Amino acid sequence: MKKIETCLSPMLLPVYALNQKIAVVVDVFRATSTIAAGLHAGVAAILPVATIAEAQAHQAQGYLAAAERNGQTVAGFDLGNSPLAFLNENLRQKTIVLTTTNGTKCLNECLGAQEIICGSFVNLQACVNYLHQKNCDVIIVCAGWKDSPSLEDTLFAGALVQKMAEKNYEIADDASLMAANIYEQAKGNITEYLKNSSHYKRLQQHGTDADLVYCTSYNTAPVVPIYTQNKLITHIF
Repeated sequence: MKKIETCLSPMLLPVYALNQKIAVVVDVFRATSTIAAGLHAGVAAILPVATIAEAQAHQAQGYLAAAERNGQTVAGFDLGNSPLAFLNENLRQKTIVLTTTNGTKCLNECLGAQEIICGSFVNLQACVNYLHQKNCDVIIVCAGWKDSPSLEDTLFAGALVQKMAEKNYEIADDASLMAANIYEQAKGNITEYLKNSSHYKRLQQHGTDADLVYCTSYNTAPVVPIYTQNKLITHIF
């Protein structure tokens, strides 16, 4: 029986073995939602980099570059971290460099995994289908907020744990069990459940209400972003 585990913060990654597991990187608000949205809308590839300096270096080479820190677009970049902005027709078949406060940093910390994909509510079922097809052990890695756990990422972890348990995956740790129990309370209306969470309030102050609604919608971007050769590309179901 294959197993599923949950790492609630990148700070806890040293506790876990990544090798021979598929890592599902999760940053619901907003990086992994943005990545899935962009790829589903026709963006050719997304290059996730950890630092602003790396993004600037790629931008200097002619790449479109997106950068976000503390919930806001970094000055001098073409885009920020809004999934809705990545739905622009003008971005079709483009390669975009992306750096964010939490998500891209987290992804770069998971490079020891057998494989890395990106998960969010917008591509939940696609992730379930892909993982079931691959039949490997899974570790969900929540980006959180500046290395602290976040409610939205924990809720997604719980949703994925529940669905993989239905596919006969063994829930292998208490973090997964806790996340599944929290999701059970919230799944009827996750947007409403998250309104008191710190990151929801933080982003709402920046006028991102439409982003928040999008990021808590189910299966609107049914693709699996797969990390290969330093970029994220699309696996479509």
